[in-house]
Amino acid sequence: MSEANNLRVVLRSRPPGLPTLDNFGLVEDAVPEPGLGEVLLRTRWLSIEPYMLLGMKGAAPHSPKRGLDRLAGLANLYLGGVQLGATMYGPTISQVVTSRNDRFAEGDVVVAYSGWQRYAVDDGSTLLKIDNDRLPLTAWLGVLGIPGFTAYVGMKRIAQIKPGDTVVVSAALGPVGSVVGQMARIAGARAVGIASGAEKCRILVEELHFDAAVDRLAPNLPDALASVCPGGIDVYFENAGGAVWWAVFPLLKEFARVPVCGLASKYSGVGKDAGEDRTMEVLERILLFRIRIEGIFVFDHWALESEFRRDVSAWVADGRVQFREDIVDALDAAPGALISVLNGRNKGKLLVRVTP
Repeated sequence: MSEANNLRVVLRSRPPGLPTLDNFGLVEDAVPEPGLGEVLLRTRWLSIEPYMLLGMKGAAPHSPKRGLDRLAGLANLYLGGVQLGATMYGPTISQVVTSRNDRFAEGDVVVAYSGWQRYAVDDGSTLLKIDNDRLPLTAWLGVLGIPGFTAYVGMKRIAQIKPGDTVVVSAALGPVGSVVGQMARIAGARAVGIASGAEKCRILVEELHFDAAVDRLAPNLPDALASVCPGGIDVYFENAGGAVWWAVFPLLKEFARVPVCGLASKYSGVGKDAGEDRTMEVLERILLFRIRIEGIFVFDHWALESEFRRDVSAWVADGRVQFREDIVDALDAAPGALISVLNGRNKGKLLVRVTP
């Protein structure tokens, strides 16, 4: 395939559960031409994120509205589904190749939402120019991107962490969960991570300095979690649902806070929680223990963006927040990369290096 052409990964069919390579297709076509007020971008890095499966299932047509401010435009892009035959969407680090927009110059590096393609045309309304060269470019897709912002919003606005709290986070080695745990430590709280497998648990404790880690795959998960949270749980940052939720639930203390970020156990759409309906049990505990449970939609909290970038940039620069990355090369590796993330095989933020 010629580097002079555009290469796109498109959605060929909708997966009933977890995706396979057959759900994707490769299309090679001409490089698009930017119109007045637009820029031509070349993708350097592509972010792979679990929520992309929801778009593949087609919850809503993906038809980005033009002329919106950056906040509304980003929210529209994140919420949309992917139409059959359309390019898979996703955040990127891209470089301006040609500009017909006064706000951008040839060579500018930007955070974009170009999707799974080598080249893209953009009207610039949702682009963020990167002007901090002290940190790696890839940080702007993870710890300084929407994943990091999600962790920041959940911990600042919903969890309202304070010294002495016991904070538990599921999917703790992911780009959201890893920031949650490190923010807990910075705040003087105790950080407990739940992750899949002994190696991920080792990384959480030895490299990211969590106070404790519990293997989600352990047959005695409730007992294992209770043993490292003997005083109960003040904050549970929910990324998983399913069996992990039921291990956490009995340990929630009075006035516990539960930011809900994701439900990875449901993303595949295969089955529901087993057993009896425990809705009333959950509601009763929420009532009696005055538990706060709130979903996180970062675009409701965009006023925190500058504070988030200031704080997290400083924490990364001085080593208080560290981040791990798994990198694969070439755009045609993106489908396999998403499948890997959804099966929990990555040990850090998963990125595709599109342009060497």
